Amino acid sequence: MRAGRTAMLGLAVLSVAACGDPRRGDVQVFWTFAGQNCQQAGVNVIQIDVANEVLHPNRYFCIDPNNASLMRTGADLGPFLFGTYDLTVTGFDVDGATIFQASQSFTVNGDVNVNIDLQSVPLTVARADLSWDAETTTDAGFMLGANGAMTCDEAEVDTVRIFLDPNPDGTGGTSVGDVACNSKGALVSPLTAGTHSFAISGIRNTSGGPVLVYKTTRPPSRQFDIGLTTNVDIDADAVGSAIGSATLTWDFSAVSSSCPGNVTYTLTTPAGVPQTPVTVSCSSSVSLSNVAAGFWLVDATSGAFQAHFGFGVPNQVSPPGPSWLITFAQ
Repeated sequence: MRAGRTAMLGLAVLSVAACGDPRRGDVQVFWTFAGQNCQQAGVNVIQIDVANEVLHPNRYFCIDPNNASLMRTGADLGPFLFGTYDLTVTGFDVDGATIFQASQSFTVNGDVNVNIDLQSVPLTVARADLSWDAETTTDAGFMLGANGAMTCDEAEVDTVRIFLDPNPDGTGGTSVGDVACNSKGALVSPLTAGTHSFAISGIRNTSGGPVLVYKTTRPPSRQFDIGLTTNVDIDADAVGSAIGSATLTWDFSAVSSSCPGNVTYTLTTPAGVPQTPVTVSCSSSVSLSNVAAGFWLVDATSGAFQAHFGFGVPNQVSPPGPSWLITFAQ
């Protein structure tokens, strides 16, 4: 809908009622960013402008601020009179900097879908592309150990707080904002040219309020240059006890309709130390209570079936902790 045009259009209808209503078509705009989606391109907000038209709203969250996995791919602009229009679509990052833009004309002679591919706009500042995604890099995540690091879900982290230029031990620095942990990263901008370092805090929402459970103790630093985006992978260690709990349950649904017999399993701690093999009934669960928090491995066999699985033991979680289903294959 286009606020500010409604009254004028209403008067126009009254003056031409004898000749019929002006013809209109519904306009929908769909966008990409050099072929990428919002998250891949780092676009947080989209702005749509049509020359000589007032659009309301004309700004939309490209990435849902409450769930980074939800992304908008287009918008319905409502009805337009038949004719040709000039469209400009702009993409902004989380700091409000213009990073993508494109313009094109479209003609309304009925309902119309307008597809527009925005192109990147040269940066006038330096910026950091910060990542704590443990699934795509070996140097990021929570409680990085011999087996890797935990993801947001495995570590039970809801919010990440980002600090610029902390002390060498990760303390201090300037807080540049909080983001949802499942965004897996954030763009930090604007930055001056030179060397900058970063730290993150992993915060868990509890019934008693937010709790700090992870903090960077080895802040990574990089050289930054104007006009460039520099990738920075970052991890965070446990705050407090570094102890947690978890429960393992055996799953044979992919290979058998019934419990095939005993299971012999070996656990490997986050430090990479294999434990003594243990044999249990395949119908039992394994409770890990008050053990080292971090990313564990389990290797198990039951007859001809095998399982190799990594699982998280989140910091400061009391028994029984999260439940992990260990799936067997042939």
